[in-house]
Amino acid sequence: MSNEEEIARKHNHYFKDVEHLTEIDVYRVCGIFEVSDNCGAVQHAIKKLLLPGRRGGGKSYKKDIEEAVSALQRKLEIMKEDGELDTNIGILGKAVLEEVEKGLIYGTGYDLSKIL
Repeated sequence: MSNEEEIARKHNHYFKDVEHLTEIDVYRVCGIFEVSDNCGAVQHAIKKLLLPGRRGGGKSYKKDIEEAVSALQRKLEIMKEDGELDTNIGILGKAVLEEVEKGLIYGTGYDLSKIL
């Protein structure tokens, strides 16, 4: 078994058959990977992270990253408001929440101290 085949078997969920398509955009990527988020914040962050600083809107790499973080922070706020935050958010989600609660992640335009 080649290294490539071994990696594919270990991480099979990262590989999707797209041979019926000639091109894909961010919306297709989200659909193929079943990114579901009823408020759209996760898809918005993915769009910004796929081409930070290169989407033609004149925004810098840093600005797109900040806006992706902002969208994900808002998603966490919505999840908290809706009582959806629990142990299922994982280690990374907990780390981000801790940083948000400490006020260490900034640039969102939200006063997170009143929400979290």
